[in-house]
Amino acid sequence: MPIYAEANKILALKSYAKNNIKIVNHGTDVTYSEQYARELEKKDKANVYISPYNDELVIAGQGTIACELVQQSPTPLDAVFVTVGGGGLVSGISIYLKNKWPDCKIIGCQPANSPVMVSLAPPKNKPVNNYLINKKNSLVGEHQKGLHSPRGRG
Repeated sequence: MPIYAEANKILALKSYAKNNIKIVNHGTDVTYSEQYARELEKKDKANVYISPYNDELVIAGQGTIACELVQQSPTPLDAVFVTVGGGGLVSGISIYLKNKWPDCKIIGCQPANSPVMVSLAPPKNKPVNNYLINKKNSLVGEHQKGLHSPRGRG
């Protein structure tokens, strides 16, 4: 995690892991931390990097939010606004909702001071009032099978 990671986040991770993990703080933002974590994994195969946004099981878990939306809504929703960071949350929600409610629009949102996905978006996407709208409703953070997932390695 970055050296500026919130203390509550670190405490929560430690409580889940029951002291079975070593938390390493490195870099000033998540980009540097992720790069360093990947380097640690390459040095020692006992270290396993699991992406917080580009891992099939993480994305599936994040899709359970959409499951709750479907369970709680008496009718299909017209649109769902989802924050976009690395793309895992919007991917999980989109995969589930598009299977249940194909006409539901998925709209990825980002803070104005962190428009990373907007800057990486292909030309068919256009930023509108701080929202990234994909004209074909395809996934902005679409998961590339095996790209970052350690679960796929043999």
